[in-house]
Amino acid sequence: MVNKFYKALVSSNVESFEELFQLIRENCQLLKPLYAYRAKFSGFLNYLLVRSAVSQDYEKVFGITIDFLACNIVKSPEDIIDCLQNIKRNNLWIHFTKELIRNPLLNKDVLISLGQDIKAFQSLPYDMCWIEVPVIQYGKMILSLDIAKLSVKQICPLIDVINDESLIEFLLGWAFEDNKLDREGIEYFKACFPKKYETISCLGDR
Repeated sequence: MVNKFYKALVSSNVESFEELFQLIRENCQLLKPLYAYRAKFSGFLNYLLVRSAVSQDYEKVFGITIDFLACNIVKSPEDIIDCLQNIKRNNLWIHFTKELIRNPLLNKDVLISLGQDIKAFQSLPYDMCWIEVPVIQYGKMILSLDIAKLSVKQICPLIDVINDESLIEFLLGWAFEDNKLDREGIEYFKACFPKKYETISCLGDR
């Protein structure tokens, strides 16, 4: 198996990706030495992505590859961006980003960092299938801290680049219910989401 693996690594033939697929399906530990050959890894990742939509076998190995990236490679938002550079077809960027960010093996600290990093956030393909994850993880973290009152920007640093009012409503409603919103935040919440504001106010007898 080792000889076959290294022969496929150095081969420039398209067929070598199929050989790598068969070998990694049998032994996922081969992903680590494959990653050392970044150009080959990139080609292999694209090979899997294109085929994973039509084949469960390729989908399974693609999932294992995402697990490998989430667990071993991605340690910061910049690493997510770096991984995305491997994807040649921009119509696959969103799917790849979603699978990586929603992977349960990805360290929550990475998501929390992304939830406050506007530059990194805007470097990724915008789609609701993934953006709620870092936004909520960051909000959950900041609301758990022993801070008496928080501003809207402190709760959701990405508020100016998110086109989803329901997500902002959820976070501010959470903060208001926990009595964490500062005075300006309460006024903003009341003005932008009056129904939610009234509902929580009635429930909390405010």
